[in-house]
Amino acid sequence: MAFGKKVKSQDVADLAGVSRTTVSLVMNGRDDSIPEKTRRKVLDAANELGFVPSAVARQLRRGRSRIVLCLAPGWMPSGRADELWGGLSRQLDEKGFTCVFSRSAGSTTSLRQLLSELNPGVVAPFFPLQSNGLRLLDRLNIPVAEVYMSRSGNDLDTPWRRFQHDVGVTQAAYLLESGVTRIAYLGTSDHLGADISADRLLGARETVEAAGLSLTACESVDLSEVALKAAIERMRDLDVEAVCAFNDDYAAALLGAAKSAGIEVPRQMRVIGVDDLYLGRYLSPSLTSVNYRNNFADIYTPQIVAAYEGRTAEVDPDLGLDLWVVRRESA
Repeated sequence: MAFGKKVKSQDVADLAGVSRTTVSLVMNGRDDSIPEKTRRKVLDAANELGFVPSAVARQLRRGRSRIVLCLAPGWMPSGRADELWGGLSRQLDEKGFTCVFSRSAGSTTSLRQLLSELNPGVVAPFFPLQSNGLRLLDRLNIPVAEVYMSRSGNDLDTPWRRFQHDVGVTQAAYLLESGVTRIAYLGTSDHLGADISADRLLGARETVEAAGLSLTACESVDLSEVALKAAIERMRDLDVEAVCAFNDDYAAALLGAAKSAGIEVPRQMRVIGVDDLYLGRYLSPSLTSVNYRNNFADIYTPQIVAAYEGRTAEVDPDLGLDLWVVRRESA
């Protein structure tokens, strides 16, 4: 395969009818003094020619990388999680950063290996980073954004952990308000969702206990037919009246298991999920679920930018924690 001549900034300048300095200012985001019409001509020319500024050259001029390395945990696949990553990428892009995600570095594989290939300007871990990883970043003089880490030692003071806890609170409170007293929690046995499930369980348990009751059952299973059949049979033996399911996938699977066991939902057992996925609207019965305003990017972006700039961001502790129940037929 033959490759053409590499496009240079002078080629863009010639096509746009501007100076090379103007091209440099526009392509490096230092174009406050450049008229919008001129800026647009430069960008159009760059797009037409397929010009990509040298990342190495830009870093040398700036003296620092604008890459944000997000260490993302191996959560279970979720469209709502994708909303978070997409929103974070867009907001950081608007501020002149490039967002790079790793689903393993620092958790299951070596962070050192990734840093030998990539030079980020800031690292944002979305799970508790081990002390050896923190020491490595400190030695390399790479700041760490406190997007997950607790400042007080109480894990539930982080927005993410508190949100998961409040999901369980919302589920259990809704079921209690409907008049049921024998409530179960159906969690996941998948290690990818274990931490989230544990926080949601805690919220549900505390809410039930605050009403002077106890959770009637607590099951952690996978989505196999065998596991769900066994779980629903144990719940029936314990006269469970309602179930807080880990998410809509688990709630939907539970509806299927209940139907196979001859349990009528919601007459004999109510079920509430989390995420308000589209599929829930078309189940029979349709699925009641907890929805939420997924604006965690509004929390994390200022923290990441602040860490890059060597300061601490003050973020509204309640931002992003709006939760509500979408009531349908299952509960």
